[in-house]
Amino acid sequence: MKIDIKNEINSIPMEMLDFVRVLGILLDNAIEEADMSRRKEVIIGFVQRNDKLIIEIINHTDKENIPVSKIFRDGYTTKMNKGENRGKGLAIVSNIVKDTPQLALHTRHQSGQFYQILEIWNKL
Repeated sequence: MKIDIKNEINSIPMEMLDFVRVLGILLDNAIEEADMSRRKEVIIGFVQRNDKLIIEIINHTDKENIPVSKIFRDGYTTKMNKGENRGKGLAIVSNIVKDTPQLALHTRHQSGQFYQILEIWNKL
């Protein structure tokens, strides 16, 4: 795991419980997927700008086709061991993002890497 913090982070401009849930789910998914890949690496970057905090989580994956348009659906999972509680985390993240106006999440899969970019704007 690599962590890169570009500058001092003075505050997290959202409810702390929601922040911990979102970050925890995204990191748990990234670590689990990287652990199953040939290149076992997760990169986390934090950048504080005047108007927002940007958190980027990148993990490697051996999966070629991750349907980004589907992964936020409740119950949907790309994991091999599909258990009863699989496919819940990203649905929770999606609901928190929808309910938090200053929050945005950008997701993409490209060249064996999975990117989750979380933007948190200062409250208006």
